[in-house]
Amino acid sequence: MQSRLLPSNGEYEACFTHARLGLSICDRMGNVVYESRPLESRGHFGWQRNTMPIAGGQVIWYQDVRELQRKRKQLQLTLHTLERFNRLFRNRERIERDLVQQEVQKRIWQDVESILQSKAALFQQYARSLKSMGTGEKARQTICRLNVLACYLKKQCVLLLRGQEQGQLPVRELLLAFRELFHYLEKLRLKTLMDFQLEGRMPTAAAQSLYAFLEVTSEAAVRNGETDQICRLEKRDGEFVLSLLWSPNNWSRGFAARQQERSQNGQGEVVLKELEYGQSLIFRIKEGGRRP
Repeated sequence: MQSRLLPSNGEYEACFTHARLGLSICDRMGNVVYESRPLESRGHFGWQRNTMPIAGGQVIWYQDVRELQRKRKQLQLTLHTLERFNRLFRNRERIERDLVQQEVQKRIWQDVESILQSKAALFQQYARSLKSMGTGEKARQTICRLNVLACYLKKQCVLLLRGQEQGQLPVRELLLAFRELFHYLEKLRLKTLMDFQLEGRMPTAAAQSLYAFLEVTSEAAVRNGETDQICRLEKRDGEFVLSLLWSPNNWSRGFAARQQERSQNGQGEVVLKELEYGQSLIFRIKEGGRRP
């Protein structure tokens, strides 16, 4: 009735046969009774065969599902993309954490290499001198100076690693670095009286700058024959202040002038005070590691 083919009418066979319906009507044995004009591509990919029982047999027809398959493929690709995006999103924190860790490690290696390079020329100088020496006092002095350099490099790296995460480290780490350096300086006949007035935590950059200034200044004192020095480290008005005191001498003025020129890059401030009982070289640096 929906197709307007009324049972009381006849001569529908020609109309059915020539219609492009892709439809067949079979009896109970499966023999084709009526068949419309076949679709040219119904046997190809993209056509779906359907069957439905009817009185006296069954009806068979073919349906074009190419558009449906195309949309299904697009949906599958979209689903695959979404699943991949979800995996990346779930792993985003881990990936970002790994990238940060890689950047931190890269920066640490660069800083360590910079520390080692800062003393490479002096190491080579002492090594060449040691080759040309025999045994004796000069050789002993050279070995002691190599020990001082090794101690300095080791402790600078320790300070760097201890304070890598938050940019701060316990003050005790700097105290231990000072004490170990003074131990090796004593082998070079330079005794140090230390007055350490810090506690808590401090910026890593400031600690490294203070330690570097102590080492280079103490090395200069050794080269100029000093046998005693007084070292005081304190915090005053938001600044870290390192003071080194020697008996009256002639070398500290020129050394202080050279250090003042080098301090123009912003890494601390150097001041020489002339006292009645000697010279005091003062190194001041703000908490952030910059000059006041």
